[in-house]
Amino acid sequence: MTDNLGFYYGNRKKIEIKKYSDDIVKQPFWGGKVDIHRIYEFMEYRCFEEARPDKMKLLHAIGLDEYNSWEIVKKTHGRLYEDFLWIRFPEEDLAWKDVSDEGI
Repeated sequence: MTDNLGFYYGNRKKIEIKKYSDDIVKQPFWGGKVDIHRIYEFMEYRCFEEARPDKMKLLHAIGLDEYNSWEIVKKTHGRLYEDFLWIRFPEEDLAWKDVSDEGI
């Protein structure tokens, strides 16, 4: 299954979501309406908490000076230790091995 969903945000940049599976465990946008607010909630979930005391240290480690969930996910690909979901942006040519611990 490959569903494509397109959205525009802010300065009219397009966000496109491709669904590669019907499996709800592997599908972050499996139910209900997918809108820009759900996308940003998902991006926020894929980041470390903004209230962490070591926030600035983590931000500097990935080359950022302020907390911005969109920019953090662009750097980290939304990788979390406990799952296999990740985000590839349109300008990237990456595979799982490139963003997984195996590729580091």
